[in-house]
Amino acid sequence: NSTDNVGHVEATKRAYVLIDKNSPSVSAVSLSGAQVFGGFINGSSVNWSAVVSDAASGLNAASCEVASIGSWSAGSYSAGTCSNATPVSVSNGAAYQFGVRVRDNVLNVGQNITSSYIGDTVASITTASGCITDWNGWRTAGSGEVNLICNDNTGSGCSATTFRIDSGVWQSGNPIFNQIFLITDGNHRVDFNSADNLGNYELVKSTFCAVDRNNPIVSSDVNNGVWQNFNAIVNLTCNDGNGSGCKRIQYWLDSDPTGGVNFALGQIYSNPILISSDGNFALQYRAEDNAARVSDSPQVLVLIDKTAPSGVSLSFGTIMTSSIYVNVSGASDSLSGLNALPYWFEADSNA
Repeated sequence: NSTDNVGHVEATKRAYVLIDKNSPSVSAVSLSGAQVFGGFINGSSVNWSAVVSDAASGLNAASCEVASIGSWSAGSYSAGTCSNATPVSVSNGAAYQFGVRVRDNVLNVGQNITSSYIGDTVASITTASGCITDWNGWRTAGSGEVNLICNDNTGSGCSATTFRIDSGVWQSGNPIFNQIFLITDGNHRVDFNSADNLGNYELVKSTFCAVDRNNPIVSSDVNNGVWQNFNAIVNLTCNDGNGSGCKRIQYWLDSDPTGGVNFALGQIYSNPILISSDGNFALQYRAEDNAARVSDSPQVLVLIDKTAPSGVSLSFGTIMTSSIYVNVSGASDSLSGLNALPYWFEADSNA
């Protein structure tokens, strides 16, 4: 109030001065629809928001702004929350910072911004190595070893590697390195893939490892060491299980029928072996598979005797009223030998 020169006093007046020098309050920015690991982010529809308020001059709701890659744009304000209006799809390798800012009614600015992120939308890469073959594409020495290595150097890092063998059960391995030992024969298929820490999954890949650690097995249907009075037809069979497969069977046939062994030149087996001559023949054979593994070399005896004994002589002894004594002798057989009871008789009373 004021007083004039003759003492008149003005009625008291009151004026208010409102001061607001503080920025609006903006909470930490909340993300939704995003996967975050360390400094990496992924998401096809990322939204973000913050709770905002101003206890002094009050918020200017129309000032709600948001940012994801540096530049600010109009956001959406509702009931104390400022949020983005349009979702963001993360691009691989792009840099992101998600921010919210508002002004109060005297233009003080408040804002909050997340940490920096790099977009990671690409799966890690798993490579297979090892399984060094040493013959015709097959591993014959030791086990087959398949090494799986996951690489995600430019992203969030490898989180998991899974694999299965020959369409079996999926197994969880080490995220970075796995060594798979294949010890049974077969051309094994290993399926595998990896995932990174943001859930980016690699497509399933496959590699093959052919293992042949066992020799083939060769056999015959020879009546080994047993005399027979008919031709011998010998079948040879090769079995290589799940290995590289039988390549060939070789055999050597004895050319000396008298009991000694004198093998002729080896031959490749293609058809049953016919042995029609009398004699004592040795037969040796072996098989080879496609990984150059060789079977044992069995030796069997083929014994053929189609010739009747010879040298039988017969003489009459004493002739009695009711009987005649007959003497038989001289029988011999140079091949299978005589039966323990070599003789039998037939009598014709009408002769």
